[in-house]
Amino acid sequence: MKHRCHHLGMAFLSALLVLPSLLRADVVIMKDGKKYPNARVLSETPDTVTFDYVVVGTIHDTRTEPKTAIAEIIKQKPEETEIVTLRKLLPTADLLTADKYESLIQDQLRPFVTKYANTPQATEVEGIIKTLQAEKEKVVGGAVKVEGEWVQPDMVKRDAHSIDAFRVRRDMKELAAEGKLREALTEWQSMSNPNDGYTDTLQYVKAIPEVLEILTSYKKQLDRMIIEQPALLKRRTDSIAKMLPTDPIRVRTQKAIDAELLAFKTQTDVEKKMKPPTRWFTIYKYDLKSLQLASKVVIDEMAKLKTFDLNKLTTQNEALVAATRFLADGNIEQAETALNRAAAVSGLSLSNKSVQTLRAQLANLKKEAAAKRTAQRTYGNGKVNALSTSTIPATDSRVAEALAAAEKAKVEKKDSKEAAKSDSAPLTSADSPSAEVGKEAAASTHHKDKDKGKAKKPHAATAPVAQVPAEEEGGIQKYLFIGGGGLLAVLLTVMFLQKRKQKA
Repeated sequence: MKHRCHHLGMAFLSALLVLPSLLRADVVIMKDGKKYPNARVLSETPDTVTFDYVVVGTIHDTRTEPKTAIAEIIKQKPEETEIVTLRKLLPTADLLTADKYESLIQDQLRPFVTKYANTPQATEVEGIIKTLQAEKEKVVGGAVKVEGEWVQPDMVKRDAHSIDAFRVRRDMKELAAEGKLREALTEWQSMSNPNDGYTDTLQYVKAIPEVLEILTSYKKQLDRMIIEQPALLKRRTDSIAKMLPTDPIRVRTQKAIDAELLAFKTQTDVEKKMKPPTRWFTIYKYDLKSLQLASKVVIDEMAKLKTFDLNKLTTQNEALVAATRFLADGNIEQAETALNRAAAVSGLSLSNKSVQTLRAQLANLKKEAAAKRTAQRTYGNGKVNALSTSTIPATDSRVAEALAAAEKAKVEKKDSKEAAKSDSAPLTSADSPSAEVGKEAAASTHHKDKDKGKAKKPHAATAPVAQVPAEEEGGIQKYLFIGGGGLLAVLLTVMFLQKRKQKA
């Protein structure tokens, strides 16, 4: 034992004297085949070598070996040792922010390049920096790294719910890796909450086998604590009882115990009032009731999860994820098909709040689409419908009738001219057909001028007149007026000639 202490003391002193060597990791290979990786040569003599090595974990020891027993010592430079940690930065972790990328570059990588400039290791680290900078630009542009894959900006909004679910799952796994099993299960509760959790995502399905492992480890821990609790409590009680009531140590110990117990009760009271209430209460190794309650909750959760059909759950949640994406795109038909496909999975319930939210979003999209169709029918086709019910077709038919009558009048006028030649009686200006026509035309013009100041009213036999451009409406009225006046003059001429012919 003294020899062991002597070696430890010498190792400590040697480490202080050769502190720069601690930055270097060496490998000592013995002739019998044994290796000491991550060793550090502390000192050498012509016949021996003293080195520090790792026994286990963070426990170190020193050895002095004759050089004749050593096959080889592989000495590493400081940069060769330090770069090992930096190499672990690639591939980068998921969900890193732009600030985190910048921190890695400025706080870890740049100092190495400056410290070990012009070395192969510095060149390698420069390459790591370029990779991190390129990924940082992706993050700034809106992309997100999830499970080692990059989700592009146009997909981030569509997959926001699933990305949040992955973040919770990642936190759960990291806490479990740190031995914080109860805290990890608290994250699981957030994911599995049927109201505002992530039970409609594939991350939820992937987390179930992982949480079963966490529950198994937590159950073993609780079982051990339940077994140890009576003896642990008795030992503490007996230790205090052996002290005098006035012993300062007893007083301090009792105060510490009381404060510890009060903190435990206060914490559990807070947890009971949480919204939603937590299932994973704080435990206290001296409180058997809290340990037994936690064990019961673990057993119940494990039993429930083991009843899940993961294949069916995967099929359902794949459809729900697809529906979420289609709704984000405004694709009503595909979203409804995906929701129906999810509902068709037998033996599973779609009553959680997230699914209700999807159905509400679908209903809103349908409502908006119906409103747009109505608006298009009302405003997009309004001009055509109005024109189709206007008096323009009626006006066109009247013009056609007037032209037909004028053609007929031409024939009759030709016949009347031959009859007029046989009639030698002179006509006065007052009896002239042109005079009559002029009078009628003047009267018609006077009548039209009077009506111009009045508001136009639709004809009783026609549908309401649609609004048309002023220039188009005025042109039609002009042609109607000219055509109507001409037709009236022809008719009056024919009537006058027929009357004269009858008298003759």
